[in-house]
Amino acid sequence: TTDNNKLGNLMAIIPEVIAATVSFILAVVLMLPISVPLGLVVAFGVPISIGLMAFLIKPLQVRLDAQREEHGKLTTLASDAVVGLRVLRGVGGEDSYVQRYVGQSDKVRDTGIRVAGLQAFLGGLSTTVPGLFTAVIVGSGLWQVYNGSMTYGELVSFYGYTSYMVIPIHQASGFLAWYSDAKVAANRVGKVMAIEPLTSDALVDSGAISER
Repeated sequence: TTDNNKLGNLMAIIPEVIAATVSFILAVVLMLPISVPLGLVVAFGVPISIGLMAFLIKPLQVRLDAQREEHGKLTTLASDAVVGLRVLRGVGGEDSYVQRYVGQSDKVRDTGIRVAGLQAFLGGLSTTVPGLFTAVIVGSGLWQVYNGSMTYGELVSFYGYTSYMVIPIHQASGFLAWYSDAKVAANRVGKVMAIEPLTSDALVDSGAISER
């Protein structure tokens, strides 16, 4: 029931990614006239960093798929208990059911921990990468100010532009995470839609129905 929400979240973040991309291009255009070398560092460094983060997509999708599969099994167990509680009590199967539920719950927890670790690493990169760029830009800018090739005002402007890069990078990492989740959700929805129905209306006489 939550897979459709995952797909909707991906659609919702796409406009934000487009806006972040346009803002990034605008910031680079403003930085290049001040210092071409530092502007090029940002222009090429940010896309390369995002590309490196994209390598985490495939393992994240695998772990998310495993987690959703185990979570689905746990939900099925819970539904069976609600429907067949009287039967379980009648045959004395409460203990057996609890053991199965606890075992499946442990699997969901373990797969969730593996997913959380990778997602936390991806989130950490979205914070670390802008910080590294800021340190490089400020350090290089101070050296240019010392040499007289950049003014203090231009250095402050560069610092502001570089600090703003946290937003495009954060949006990109968020898109990668939502994309992984949405792809897993789409596969699960596709499996349900691909199920062949057990019954068919092909042999129904529509004329007889209309006469009634």
